[in-house]
Amino acid sequence: MSLISKEESYTIITTKSEYDSKVEGDCHPEIDFTTYNLLIGYLGNAKKVSSLKNTLYRACEPNTYTLEVDIESKDEETENPLFTYHLLVPKNEQIDDLSVVLLNNK
Repeated sequence: MSLISKEESYTIITTKSEYDSKVEGDCHPEIDFTTYNLLIGYLGNAKKVSSLKNTLYRACEPNTYTLEVDIESKDEETENPLFTYHLLVPKNEQIDDLSVVLLNNK
């Protein structure tokens, strides 16, 4: 579970010490922060999420990206309308502006 704000938002974690201080819980895998940054965020969805796929697209403007989060939901409602997504982004991809688009929100 991330300690970032639990609203529709994201953060980019760039170092192991930042990762260790912001991310807690049972799922805390090793990440090579010399090669990757970790993009972690929340999106709203009224249904329980059964699977999701992330695709990151670079825009024509420098350092501008769109992240498409394609989710598949179960028919049942959830008590927590926010779900977490994670994406490893190569260090050479500098993200200054990110738009997050939720697809197939069923």
